[in-house]
Amino acid sequence: MNISDLLSVIVPFMGDLGSISAKYQWILNVITWFINLVADVGVGIMLFTLALKLITLPLDIFSRASMKKNALKMEMMRGDLEKLQKQYANNKQLYQQKMMALYKKNGYSAFSACLPTIVTLVFFFIVIGAFNSYSKQTDFQVFKDMGSAYDARLTQTIENNGGSVVYSEKDECYLINLDFVLNEKGYRNYFDVIENMSATDENRYILRSNLTAEEVEFVKTYLDIKDENFTLNDDNRKANSVNFVKKVAEKYEEEYILKDARKAAAETYEKNRSKSVVFPWVKNLWVVDSPFKPAIPTYTDLSTTLYGKSGNPAFTEEKYNELTADLGKYKQTGFGKGNGLYILVALSILTMLASTLIMNKTQKTQMELSTVDGANGQAAMQQKMMTWMMPVMFGIFAFIYSSGFSIYMVTSSVLSTAFTLLINFCVEKSFKNKLAKEDAVKNEKPRYGKRR
Repeated sequence: MNISDLLSVIVPFMGDLGSISAKYQWILNVITWFINLVADVGVGIMLFTLALKLITLPLDIFSRASMKKNALKMEMMRGDLEKLQKQYANNKQLYQQKMMALYKKNGYSAFSACLPTIVTLVFFFIVIGAFNSYSKQTDFQVFKDMGSAYDARLTQTIENNGGSVVYSEKDECYLINLDFVLNEKGYRNYFDVIENMSATDENRYILRSNLTAEEVEFVKTYLDIKDENFTLNDDNRKANSVNFVKKVAEKYEEEYILKDARKAAAETYEKNRSKSVVFPWVKNLWVVDSPFKPAIPTYTDLSTTLYGKSGNPAFTEEKYNELTADLGKYKQTGFGKGNGLYILVALSILTMLASTLIMNKTQKTQMELSTVDGANGQAAMQQKMMTWMMPVMFGIFAFIYSSGFSIYMVTSSVLSTAFTLLINFCVEKSFKNKLAKEDAVKNEKPRYGKRR
C-alpha cells in the first residue's frame, strides 16, 4: 500500500482548493487568525463572532435609532394617515401615493431602518460560505498531513527493520529484507537458501526436506492447509516455500511496519483535530454536531467534495481506509458514537428563539406606533411568523453546516440579544432626554412679560 501516491494527488489539488475558497479568503484569514490566537477552535470562533458584532454595532445603533425616530414621526402623522385612509378608501393606488408624499414631507424612511438588517444578512451568508470553505480546507490539510506522517513513519520503520523503501507494484508490498524478517521471526532454520539469488527474492528460500513432524504441522497451519494427509515431499516442498515466505513477510509487514504507519496517521489526525475545551462533546468542529455523523469525512465525501465532484482515481477507498485504519471510533455513527450530541443544534434553535422573543418585546411599542388600523394585525402576524421561522432556519443551518458554524450562530444570537437590550436602553434614554429638553423649551415662559 503506497500512500506516497496519495500525496501526489493532494499537492496538485492545492490550486483547485484555492479557487474554491478564493472569494472567501479574506474572511478565512480572519477566522484562522482568531483560532491561532487562542489555540482553541471553539474560543477562536467566538472571538471572531464578537469582533464581527463590534464591527456591525454602529449599524445596529443606527437601525434602532432610525426605528425610534420613525415611530415618533408615525405617531405625529397618525391623524393625517387616518384621514387619508378614509378619504381614499376606494382608491388604494392614490392612497399609496398620498401616503408616500406624507412620509417624504415628514422625513419618514423605512429603508433607513432596514438597511442595517440587509447588511447583516449579507454578512451572515458570507460567513456561511466562509465556514463551509474553511471546513473543506481543514479536511484537506488534515489528510495531507496524515499522508505525510504515514509515509515518514513507514520509511523509518522499514529502514529500522532492515528493508527497502522501494514499493513493489507486482507483489503489492514493500521490499523488506527477507533474511532480516525470517531471522526476527525465528523461521530462518526452516529453509535451505540459494545464496547467489537476491536477498529480497522469496524463491531463494526452499523448505528443508528434513523438517520434523511438528514443523510440518506448523507450516500447514500457517498456510491454512486442511489436508490431513499432506506431506512436504520434493514436489510440494518447493511449491509451498514461496507461499510460506510471502505469508511470513505479509504478516511481518502488517504487524510491524504498516501498524506503525497507521498509528502515525491517527496521531496526526488527533493532533490536528484536538477538541475544543469549551465544546468537549464535539470530536470534530468541522463536522455537523450529530451522533449520526462520523467525526471524520467519509470516503465518498472526500472523493466527491474534497477532490472534486468527479472524484480522483488516484485517491482510492483502499488508501482512505489505510490512512484511517486506527480511527475506527471516529468513523462510527449512532447515538453517543458520532461527532456530537445535537447540543449545538438545540442551542442554535433556543438562543435564536430567545433572541427573537426579546427583540420583539423591546420593539413592541415601536411596532404599535409604526402601524395604523388594519396594519397592526398584519404586522403582528408577520412578527409572529418571524418569531418561529428564524429559530427553525437556524436549526436547519445547524443540521447542514459544521459545528464551527453552529458555534458562530449560538454566539451571534447571545451577543445580538445583549447588544439589543443595551442599544434599546441607550436609544430610549437618549430620545427621552431629547424630548424632555424640547418640552422644556416649549413650556418655558417669560416671568416678567415681554423683553424690551
